[in-house]
Amino acid sequence: MDKSETCLTCDAPNVTKTGETDASISFDWDGVFGASAYILRYYREEDDYTSSDVFPTNSEYTWSNLPGGSYTFYFITRCGSETSSSFIVIDDIAGT
Repeated sequence: MDKSETCLTCDAPNVTKTGETDASISFDWDGVFGASAYILRYYREEDDYTSSDVFPTNSEYTWSNLPGGSYTFYFITRCGSETSSSFIVIDDIAGT
């Protein structure tokens, strides 16, 4: 590597669950230095479903209208072309 190049380290965000109802769940996270975007998705175990990626414009997000089940939520930081490892939250949603 050329000495003028810098290594970019892209940390996973520090995520906090801020709310939950029978069919929704909310999170926020601390901004990561150098982050150009955050990528969020979830996996629902019961039907092996993975959501589409979400690219929130701020550091909070709420998923709503979720059916009951066991969920794994993924929060990924993008820094330029590099992505972090995921911050993962596992939770059960009661459903409507």
